[in-house]
Amino acid sequence: GLGLYELYSWWGGVQMGPPDPILGVSEAYKRDTNPKKMNLGVGAYRDDQGKPFVLSCVRKAEAVITAKQMDKEYLAIGGLGEFTKSCAQLALGNDNEVLKSGRNITVQTISGTGSLRIGANFLSRFHGPRDVYLPKPSWGNHTPIFRDAGMQLKAYRYYDPSTCGFDFKGALDDISKIPEQSVIMLHACAHNPTGVDPRPEQWKEISDIVKKRNLLVFFDMAYQGFASGDIDRDAWAVRYFIEQGHNILLSQSFAKNMGLYGERVGGFTVVCNDAEEAKRVESQLKILIRPIYSNPPMNGARIAATILNTPDLRSLWLEEVHGMANRIIKMREELVAGLKKEGSTHNWQHVTDQIGMFCFTGLKPEQVERLTKEFSVYMTKDGRISMAGVTSGNVGYLANGIHAVTK
Repeated sequence: GLGLYELYSWWGGVQMGPPDPILGVSEAYKRDTNPKKMNLGVGAYRDDQGKPFVLSCVRKAEAVITAKQMDKEYLAIGGLGEFTKSCAQLALGNDNEVLKSGRNITVQTISGTGSLRIGANFLSRFHGPRDVYLPKPSWGNHTPIFRDAGMQLKAYRYYDPSTCGFDFKGALDDISKIPEQSVIMLHACAHNPTGVDPRPEQWKEISDIVKKRNLLVFFDMAYQGFASGDIDRDAWAVRYFIEQGHNILLSQSFAKNMGLYGERVGGFTVVCNDAEEAKRVESQLKILIRPIYSNPPMNGARIAATILNTPDLRSLWLEEVHGMANRIIKMREELVAGLKKEGSTHNWQHVTDQIGMFCFTGLKPEQVERLTKEFSVYMTKDGRISMAGVTSGNVGYLANGIHAVTK
């Protein structure tokens, strides 16, 4: 018979893990045979035909790169120099004092997720308190990213379900009680998943209270330009906090605003006290990166750097970003108009007030379930819809479905 050795299983104790909430929605959508089905779970931009969209500035940059016939040698641990430089300029603004005095360090990362993880590892190794305070709710992946790096997750109030808007009073109240030196995570613009952003005067108060509490700010900026269509406007909060003397950490992603989802192009920046401190921080970031992936991939960084550093490609890019942001704003307006036309008496103002790719509809889990069952409209249980999945062709159908389950 079988020896003991053959019966032994190394992974007998490994249990089946829960499915990813967003990818799970996509799987169910794929199995559905209804020709009218809609996938509003996925966070990637779609054109008005519902197709993935490659920016023409990206195609043009790729042609420029191909023509140069460059080699494929390893990048430095910190990434492509011309990319990290323009990445920091894009976030902070060309003439920012931080850049002039050389007191920032920016490394190229594996998109926003990789950037957050390098930041989390850095905090875990060099920062005192292990606590990170996330807005309630925050991007789902923030929790495992920080937890897996050895940080403790806490939360502050952010979204108010009764108004489908910002709980400003609750946020200030909670932030004012966060223990000194803790890390606070702020979304720079187009808060994911709610689409609810503070207004400039609210950002100012948040900055004041964060300063008073002596908290370390970690900004996640995954949607610069994609939120309002305006690069500078979307970076306003980040720049304001720096002006107010906050030494921030910053994660940037080029997935959404350049449509480079699969290229994994990101940046991680630490704003330090002076250039000498920035050098020390840089040395430690390299030491952290080396045993994870040694150095970042080259292609996406070349594309982004080519777009940012070639004036005509850069202006074409700004035009295209504006176009993507505007299409999403237009779909919000058409959805609200469609709901009114269906005869809905609810106030849907929050749909047009919210910003960016996602809309927190305020639908309850049982309403979401009905939408999926009866209309083949797929979304996450929390009622978050990706506005990018809404097109002129299906917005009427969506309004009809939402009205039916909210009557």
